[in-house]
Amino acid sequence: MKLLSKIKNRMSGNYSSDVPCDKSDSLRIDIGHCSVLGTRSYQEDAYRLDLSDDGTRAIGLICDGMGGLDGGDIASNKVADFVMSQLLKDESEGRYIEHIDHILAEANEMVHELKDSDGMSMRSGTTLVLAIIDKGKFDLISVGDSRLYFYEAATDQMIRLTREHNYLFMAEQLKDDSSFVYDPYQRGDALVSFIGAPEIRYVDKTNTPIELKRGDKILLCSDGLINLLSDEEIKKILVSKLKPQEIAEKEIDCASKAVTLGQDNTTVIVMEMK
Repeated sequence: MKLLSKIKNRMSGNYSSDVPCDKSDSLRIDIGHCSVLGTRSYQEDAYRLDLSDDGTRAIGLICDGMGGLDGGDIASNKVADFVMSQLLKDESEGRYIEHIDHILAEANEMVHELKDSDGMSMRSGTTLVLAIIDKGKFDLISVGDSRLYFYEAATDQMIRLTREHNYLFMAEQLKDDSSFVYDPYQRGDALVSFIGAPEIRYVDKTNTPIELKRGDKILLCSDGLINLLSDEEIKKILVSKLKPQEIAEKEIDCASKAVTLGQDNTTVIVMEMK
């Protein structure tokens, strides 16, 4: 069965798989991570990781502060800390991402309330992509244009499970809406949905957890990676026999070698089922 046929409605945010996973008590998670400043003056990527003592539950998230706005580094770090703390709180109460819409709304309001050193409101924002693996199944959440790739070892297929919530994406979504007027002068890659926007217009998330098997991998990254490496180049490294930490480092190393005019902040998290 093809990977695409097993992940239903992946472009609408409803992801599920009907393929049974290995017994959950036999699967453990190995994690690798790497983040570089690139040629930027400061780091606007923020990432957080949490792995349970028994290795069966992991949370990984990346927030990429928006450089075109004020205080992207402040927004990304505050949102990363807040979302992780809320997820761990929900975990202790047995809920995990049951309340993710509320968490995102609170994070959005928190960014709206950021102020600069003069007490003036900051116009700030950040993307968010996160994966939660628990006992052989995973959920994802994404707002903005950071990415999550899923590699299925059994079929040797990699698929991107997140969409880029930019102006071109919105135009495609609203193409049949007569009230929408396309602006040819608007940058196509300008984000229309992010944490800190007037409203979080688009969110990619799982309705049903995706089941994993041994050898499956998940890669999360900020756009610093995808601006320099193609999906094919990312997959070539991801499917290698390297350990997750080595994969994360090599992804960034290859991106750094591809730089011509400058390198954005770049962050990679790799999770593998063992």
